[in-house]
Amino acid sequence: MNTRLERLFDKYGISEKDRYEISQFYWLLPDIKKQNLINNFEYLASKIKVIENDISIERDILMTNSLDKIRQTIEFVKKEKLWDKVKEEIDYLKNII
Repeated sequence: MNTRLERLFDKYGISEKDRYEISQFYWLLPDIKKQNLINNFEYLASKIKVIENDISIERDILMTNSLDKIRQTIEFVKKEKLWDKVKEEIDYLKNII
């Protein structure tokens, strides 16, 4: 592994997953592109952070929406069960009267 690349990973707090993926394609690049990657690593790291932040926001939105739908479903089921009980009671009272 390129020690400069490792230091850049550490400096910019790149995740293990991203380190692995960057390392995999790094060795496939021609030397000039490797140098460009190292020279422009700050830009790459900032883009990675933006993407991670966007994913985090989207994940939070999806989780919130999912929880809301689960709550709505639970409330619906509770209301349906209550309605079924009320209908049973009404039917029972009708039979008695």
